[in-house]
Amino acid sequence: SPFFEVVGPRTASGQELKQGKVAAGMEVCFVVKFRPQEVKEYRVDLVCCTEREKFAVPVRALGPRAVLALPDDVDFGVAPVKSTRSKTLIVQNVGTCIANFRLRCTPPVFVASPAEGIVETGQTIMLELAFTPDRADAYHGEMVGEYVGQTGGGSGAEAKDRDEVAVALQGVAENVE
Repeated sequence: SPFFEVVGPRTASGQELKQGKVAAGMEVCFVVKFRPQEVKEYRVDLVCCTEREKFAVPVRALGPRAVLALPDDVDFGVAPVKSTRSKTLIVQNVGTCIANFRLRCTPPVFVASPAEGIVETGQTIMLELAFTPDRADAYHGEMVGEYVGQTGGGSGAEAKDRDEVAVALQGVAENVE
């Protein structure tokens, strides 16, 4: 790739090593230099060959990304059983491109609204989180935000590269007498 350069190991005097063999149990360090031409995502697989095997090392340089400024966790405190406790979050897109997102909460006693939306770069949106417990208990869950249509977030083989963010949710439900 014209954007990546691999620089091999050098001697103590700074000259490149001529021999390409490494003894068993030893390690060798290579430097990968990255020279982007524009702000975008770059991907390359470095193929390493030994006498016994061949393996690929993926090298990724991320391009523009949407980033919603979400808290790490939201605590709803104590709520009566079968009532709703809500929290409103003001969320800003602090990334470098439009945030097209989907939210899902587990378990279903937690709900996020809107469940999907679009936030321009630098703009904010109000998210309403609700906790509606159905029995007296301590609840722990999470809200997962998925960035839709963002580079790296495909389907099939690339689904594992999907850009997601998780927020821990918790609340306690008590019976009211």
